[in-house]
Amino acid sequence: IDKYDNLTAVVGQGVPPSPTGWIRIIDVSDASNPQGIGFLELGAGARSVDIQENTAFIGFAEGLGIVDISNPSAPSLINQVDTGEGVHTVIVRDNIAYAGDQSAGLVILDVSDLYHPQLLSVTPLPYPAKDFDLYGDTLYIAAWEAMLTVNISNPENPVIEETIPVNGDANGISVQGGQILLADYYGMHIYSFQ
Repeated sequence: IDKYDNLTAVVGQGVPPSPTGWIRIIDVSDASNPQGIGFLELGAGARSVDIQENTAFIGFAEGLGIVDISNPSAPSLINQVDTGEGVHTVIVRDNIAYAGDQSAGLVILDVSDLYHPQLLSVTPLPYPAKDFDLYGDTLYIAAWEAMLTVNISNPENPVIEETIPVNGDANGISVQGGQILLADYYGMHIYSFQ
């Protein structure tokens, strides 16, 4: 799920009206009465979404999907990028997409041309990425048995700086106010940083 302005995008898989992957666009301008206004079947299990203005970037079983949501009632697939085994998580900043592929690791693409994304780098990770958050030039990754920090100041040559073991299946991460919030099988952990 992700929100931009008055629109929220939800992705999922295997629930009617689509037995495969999908994205649903919801108008939340009236929070007490959200309205589903758009739907697009993706053909593969959708796992994550990041909205950047009129574009939804979707991590799904076939890679990275790029969906035009400029007409929220009729979202349309612009492009699909095969990243390997499937993207669990995606985050986009300044026309750079960071995708956590199940087998390839961290896949970084220049998406300034949505119709022709350019591969910048592929960095193997010790564990599959489940969730990302960005803070400055650092990408924080919840990756099954660890939390990873990756310096992305040069997207063509990212550097894994830290691998911090965790007790369980790390699957969610958020960085805010000098803290890293990490969710895993056993609950939430809070780390401080400067």
